[in-house]
Amino acid sequence: MDRPSLFAVAGRPVFHSLSPCLFRRGFGAAGYAGLYVRLAARRAEEAFTFFRELGLRGMNVTAPFKTAMRALVDGCDEAAAAIGAVNVVVADGRQAVGRNTDHLGVVGALSAHGVHVVRRSFVVAGAGGAGRAAAYGLTNAGARVTVVNRTAERAARAAADFGCRWARLEELRSLLAEADGLVSAIGGTDDPIEAAWLRPGQSVLDAVYPGSRLARAAEERGCRVISGQAWLLHQALPAFRLFTGLEPPAEEMAAALGEGRPSGRKTANVSLVGFMGSGKSEIAAPLAALLGFRAVDLDRAVEQAEGLPVPEIFRRQGEARFREAERAQLERIELQEGSVVACGGGAVLEPADRELLAANSTVVWLHASLATCLKRIEDGTRPLLQGGDAAGAARRLMEERLPYYAQVSDLVVRSEETAEAVARLIHEEIGPSFAR
Repeated sequence: MDRPSLFAVAGRPVFHSLSPCLFRRGFGAAGYAGLYVRLAARRAEEAFTFFRELGLRGMNVTAPFKTAMRALVDGCDEAAAAIGAVNVVVADGRQAVGRNTDHLGVVGALSAHGVHVVRRSFVVAGAGGAGRAAAYGLTNAGARVTVVNRTAERAARAAADFGCRWARLEELRSLLAEADGLVSAIGGTDDPIEAAWLRPGQSVLDAVYPGSRLARAAEERGCRVISGQAWLLHQALPAFRLFTGLEPPAEEMAAALGEGRPSGRKTANVSLVGFMGSGKSEIAAPLAALLGFRAVDLDRAVEQAEGLPVPEIFRRQGEARFREAERAQLERIELQEGSVVACGGGAVLEPADRELLAANSTVVWLHASLATCLKRIEDGTRPLLQGGDAAGAARRLMEERLPYYAQVSDLVVRSEETAEAVARLIHEEIGPSFAR
């Protein structure tokens, strides 16, 4: 396939993100050749390495990486510089440029729900990346803003930076008694806002989605509640323009958001895909142990069924015959439940196989640098690398397969660390969906 542009969202956690739903629908509606994935990273630096290694055209950045990302990019726009946080990274030649569209998302979400901002009073709870974006956007739109934060110094800094007011957390109740609206940029487990402090008719926008405690409490109090998903949509629309240069198909993207994400898991299987040497076989066992599943190696299953080692199948019968045997075993395993399947590097090449994987398992793409993959590959074990220039052949194969891995994956994890460490990160992301 012609290589489409690749985009992603990075955060920790990120498996819950609805950004792929938004952008995939938007790309399709706009006729744009783009793929979009979720990047699970431990740190902002790792997410930025992902950006470089995968050759991303653009990346959305979510918590907790927005502030740290500001120091990693090659330059940033005025909003990102003022807010001190980056939620969009765009490739501009060899430069990675940081942008901030969160402030547009706040004002856009409020306006789309009929909430007037000019000369209205708003309390912004939180002074991290999202809270600063909210204060910046509302102040620039003509609202009267007071920033409240657990650490008073951070609230005071935001107020000084944006020309608004600040207050201590202890003053939050009295501030809400008078405010026209509240924008909460505080994580769900750290939410100090009591339902009794809210007033009927008051506008409440919560960055947390879906169905935060604050949103539920505000609805019960008769507030005008704007979901965090609306904030997500309205920051995504300008990001779409930055990524593609096209006008975003807003109605289509909103519809995708309204449909929500499909079930966090399909059949109770996990399939590990990725290039040869990315660590699939090594990671399958510790991940299976964490999930209480069995580990299955697809190549070993083929060997048992055919009675020959994989290199011998290639040598005697050719790649086409191997792919047939691989497909038969993949179908047999995927239609069962409770497996972590280490797939071969080429198991994503056929559309039917990608559909089978996507329909019957949570697909995790393990990505490692080409240099790392080549170090892990034993000589003579990979038929497709036989010949004079193994590194060149591997580079061409990786480039060819990258879009297929992106197309089928639910999550991307960089597999440079130990198998146990990578398995823990995957489990941290997808484990809750299997506990339902």
